[in-house]
Amino acid sequence: EFIKLVETAKDAGDRYYMVSLPRDESGIDTIRKFAKEVMPSFK
Repeated sequence: EFIKLVETAKDAGDRYYMVSLPRDESGIDTIRKFAKEVMPSFK
């Protein structure tokens, strides 16, 4: 299953990251780490 991360940047428009990971704790944890690296504004 794909989980879509959307980055909205005023200068670059929207960037989409398609991440294929299981929707369990380890998958969600991996997504959080990835999102923080590619999107500093990710909460």
